[in-house]
Amino acid sequence: MRHPANYPALRLAEILLRNCWLVDEALPHYEEVLRLAPDDWGIASTYAKRAMFLGIGDRAIPALKRFGPKADRLLGDIHAQAQRFDQSQDYWWRATLHQLQDQLPPARPPQTIPTVKPRPAEST
Repeated sequence: MRHPANYPALRLAEILLRNCWLVDEALPHYEEVLRLAPDDWGIASTYAKRAMFLGIGDRAIPALKRFGPKADRLLGDIHAQAQRFDQSQDYWWRATLHQLQDQLPPARPPQTIPTVKPRPAEST
């Protein structure tokens, strides 16, 4: 969840980058917002996407790592952009596995298999 106190700096960063293409002026504002709200996924993912667009995705890696599996897809994209394909593949696999785990139905308790009592031996 974004903190209301951080909206002005984030909004200014977005305007500077997306509307005016003033990269050098926008990046410090993104980094300041990220510093003020390090646990905000929306801010971290926005920063990472903008950094990747600018070709400097590596700058976002420390901000994303704290989010664990949620950030794996973006981390894979960043590593692929930097041509570190072995690392990108690892992150993409983990992201896919995490997504599949979320889609699985909850595990059912094991059912007991009824046992059959052996028949008494017939006497001859």
